[in-house]
Amino acid sequence: MEAALTTTKTMPFNVAEKKGTLHLVMLGLWLAIILALAPGLWRTFGELTTVLARVFFVPFTASLFIFWFFGVYHLVFLIFAYTHKPNSGFKSTPLGKDVPRPKTAILYATFNDFNREAALTCLAQDYGDFHMFLVDVSTDPRFREQTDAFCKDFPSQVTMVRLQPRQGFKARSLNDTLKTTVGEEYQFFAVCDADNRLPVNFLSLTIPYFLIDPRIAFVQANHRLSGHSEEKFAADFEVAVNASWYLHQRPRDTYGLVMCMGHGVIVRREAWVKVGGYPEIVQEDTAFTMRLRQYGYYGCFAPEVVAFEGFPEDFRRWQRRQFRLVQADAEILLTQVPGFLKNRKISLVEKIDIVTRSLRLPSQSLALPFLALLVLIPLAEGDSLFRMFSSDVISGGLLMPFFDGRFGAMLSPAFYTVTLATAAAPLVPFLVYQWKRPLGFLALSLRGLMLHLSLISAAFVSLVAFLLRGSAFFTVTGAAGTTTVETRHQSRLSVFLSRINVGSPLVTGLNIAGAVILGYVGMMVGDAPVLLGIALVLLLTPAILRFGWNSRGMSGLIYLPPLVIVIGLVAGLSGILGSQSQFLALAILSILLF
Repeated sequence: MEAALTTTKTMPFNVAEKKGTLHLVMLGLWLAIILALAPGLWRTFGELTTVLARVFFVPFTASLFIFWFFGVYHLVFLIFAYTHKPNSGFKSTPLGKDVPRPKTAILYATFNDFNREAALTCLAQDYGDFHMFLVDVSTDPRFREQTDAFCKDFPSQVTMVRLQPRQGFKARSLNDTLKTTVGEEYQFFAVCDADNRLPVNFLSLTIPYFLIDPRIAFVQANHRLSGHSEEKFAADFEVAVNASWYLHQRPRDTYGLVMCMGHGVIVRREAWVKVGGYPEIVQEDTAFTMRLRQYGYYGCFAPEVVAFEGFPEDFRRWQRRQFRLVQADAEILLTQVPGFLKNRKISLVEKIDIVTRSLRLPSQSLALPFLALLVLIPLAEGDSLFRMFSSDVISGGLLMPFFDGRFGAMLSPAFYTVTLATAAAPLVPFLVYQWKRPLGFLALSLRGLMLHLSLISAAFVSLVAFLLRGSAFFTVTGAAGTTTVETRHQSRLSVFLSRINVGSPLVTGLNIAGAVILGYVGMMVGDAPVLLGIALVLLLTPAILRFGWNSRGMSGLIYLPPLVIVIGLVAGLSGILGSQSQFLALAILSILLF
């Protein structure tokens, strides 16, 4: 049976063939931007008169470089997604009648978030030989009753695997299930999260991919939002999520490292055995992808196989997910990437791809320090927030505003263009998707600004907590309550850090403090309405956490801060109101947006 799966008359593509064009363009464009704008940055540095201001300017500039890079990253991926022809030229068709169906397991994992409709799609497969294993680590009796009832309804098709939640996260549950319950006769296994809805032909269309090459360890299905959520919050961002899957996964079969996303994926069991199972960390899917490559395996992305996934049902759960992902990617960078980079069998293209992908979310923690430096640099030069203008800088006979007085030397049409283009780059894919619906694009953009700017304090706290604790901690996004990992045998500091979340007093305090400072600067200095808009975001974030994104009071207010930002930006660039350098604050959008 296995031999039939690893031979085929034609080889539609070579999974090991990786081209460096995408990353060469990305890095080349980024370096060109730095070289073009470096003279202005150097002049600004030279005009600063105090040591403290110059010390502040160094990380300020480094942050700008990072923001520009990720702006270029988004733009280049967009270009290659639309110009890229998949190296496979391969569209999956079900196995022929003369090809044996390998025995396949479907592992449906749930932790206080069981979804009966989603689970039923696992049983509705048109594929012959499969069995479902319901991996339940729920602690809530209500969900345990639901999973028990489901198994009783389908006793011949479903096997219950009940485990206790513990250190090791989802990876431990999957590993234990595969070792103890799923027999060796199952050559492949699919992994589904609680909200995953599989198409009826999921198995029949993904299994044929393994015919292409024995080095293919997993096939990752495309995803869209299911549209089954009762909350409007998910619907507000459906286009963005669907576009992200298509744009960021599709080019990677040729230009990077195809990622196992942890759900809606089917895995060759032999590969899982050879690499020693899933690494037992929070981001087990990324770590598993990297481990597979180190053993000579590859993954495939199947764009024509579309599964459906849920979206966090409310603002709090979305923030909680992002809080976790910042730490998860930071853990990947510190624990998995060094060994990956040392492996000589892995191409440079794949190494660059995994580093850039893993850096973006941890980089979100730079937003808060960057905004602080934007204010601190003029203060370190002796400028006063109590005066409308800086009294010691004159240009063209006119007093220059607070910010332009210190950053004016680096401002140029080229600088404006680069900063604004890279800041807006994450929104460009959605403009492409909604070019026939300009009002829809505008509404998505304003909601996106509000949503992602709300992460400024949470992302910073998340990364600092991870660095102090030394490991990521995890809260299930869709689970009822806020259950985290076990805290036994941990220090008091570690326990305290593991309990920090988006609603913690520390994060709330930073949001309020940031709102007060940036709001004061925006109003009293008189030349920074963009900062005033960001201050409003920070001020509203605790209220949205409390009352909800779509509550009667919040549903209209969420548009106010982004409108202030847009109006302030237009006014500043046109010279009507405020300084032109205030838009530097928007450089953070390249790492925050989508």
